[in-house]
Amino acid sequence: MRVRYRKLTSHFDDQAFQDLQRDGKLSRGTVAAEEIPREVTAEDGEAEDWEVEAMLVRGTLGPGDLVNFGKSWEALSESARYSEVCELQESRKRRRRLLTWSAVVLAGLAAAVVVTLAR
Repeated sequence: MRVRYRKLTSHFDDQAFQDLQRDGKLSRGTVAAEEIPREVTAEDGEAEDWEVEAMLVRGTLGPGDLVNFGKSWEALSESARYSEVCELQESRKRRRRLLTWSAVVLAGLAAAVVVTLAR
């Protein structure tokens, strides 16, 4: 089954940020993440449903990207077809983050032990 997909990307919009600063709409130089102006671009494509799933697994597409089965656009994470794959990918991402931070803490502890024993 052919599926339309839309890969969304965003980046910092420097010009919009400068405009907000100039207009005094940013308070005291502190900006919440939600207030940072971003420019969103979309890349449309069409693929077989198994190819879209493969792109999701590889990380080419993310849970916030959109898919259209012919009715309307919906986020991959909200799609009945891809929600489980998205949950699995999020679980893997959390596990990787936990392992990374565990390694950092372990390395810090090992360094502290080496410094202590060297004295």
